[in-house]
Amino acid sequence: MKHSFSKNKSIPKFFQRYEERINFALRKEYEKLHGNIYDTHKYYMGWTDENGKKINAIGGKRLRPNLVLLGAEAADGDIELAIPFAVAIELIHNFSLIHDDIEDMDELRHHRATLWKLWGIPGAIISGNAMLKIADLATNKKIKINEKIKLEASHILSSRYLTMMEGQFLDIDFESKLEITIDEYLDMIQRKTGALIEASLHIGAIVGQKNLSMNDQKIESIKIIGKEFGKIFQIKDDMLGIWGDEKTGKPVGADIIKKKKSLPILHAINYAKGSNKKQIKNLFIKKRNLHNEEIKIILRIMEELRTSEYCENLLNSTWENCYQEIISSNINEKIKLELIELGKFLLTRNV
Repeated sequence: MKHSFSKNKSIPKFFQRYEERINFALRKEYEKLHGNIYDTHKYYMGWTDENGKKINAIGGKRLRPNLVLLGAEAADGDIELAIPFAVAIELIHNFSLIHDDIEDMDELRHHRATLWKLWGIPGAIISGNAMLKIADLATNKKIKINEKIKLEASHILSSRYLTMMEGQFLDIDFESKLEITIDEYLDMIQRKTGALIEASLHIGAIVGQKNLSMNDQKIESIKIIGKEFGKIFQIKDDMLGIWGDEKTGKPVGADIIKKKKSLPILHAINYAKGSNKKQIKNLFIKKRNLHNEEIKIILRIMEELRTSEYCENLLNSTWENCYQEIISSNINEKIKLELIELGKFLLTRNV
């Protein structure tokens, strides 16, 4: 079954329902934290500029904390019980981005200077580590959650965080390799990106419950949906990294410049033949970023191989699996529609 979502690019409406709660809870974590290291966090979250002046910069979409609260509602739970974990997951995500910016030597994120660019690499590493510990503190407070449920949610969070680290290490390891299969790549993104997205819905579903035996089938469906959302998010991200738009901060060929082993690039490497294969290999062994003419060569080869169509088909088939899980689950109809709305957004987003 094909779903026509090409015109739906707006942020899901349920984000607005949770926005105030999430932002209030995130800021509250820093209410009593003062000092230079926390100033770096406030900058990264978009609350201040590099001089500490209060602003309201456009930050991330807060996808993961929104998923935590939606997961709680999907399992008919109490979203207030899920808020500490929503905060923790958003902080863990931002910690990973701070370190990711260093690994990729990216100087901008959301059109603002990255932490390492302003405070240096050692400072950014320490800042990221501190943010991770604040995430731990967020879930260690006295909250009205069944102790067994809290323990289970904390275990899932730690486990998925570790899986994310495994994926990040694999991603770095792939940089020195040329022959990587699509299956190896999909395993890597399921770890690096998918683990925390899956955990967001799953943990939300668990922590809103009164006991662990409630809604087992529903919670399993929510977990599967989260896993598929993780795949969709990264496949789309990879497509934007090749066929992006300068206006959205993802110029055409952005990932080719850095020879990033994303899905479209691996498709080209794996399926190119003859002189095309040789050209790609010669370009990717260069010890520098690629220039415009070299980018055009890769884009031409991708066009010949119909790489864009391959990625689009994989994206749609992944969504089909997710969609079927949503409609066949025993989640209430209102939340089903919101999960579908989120799917539309993830499929068609341009940032």
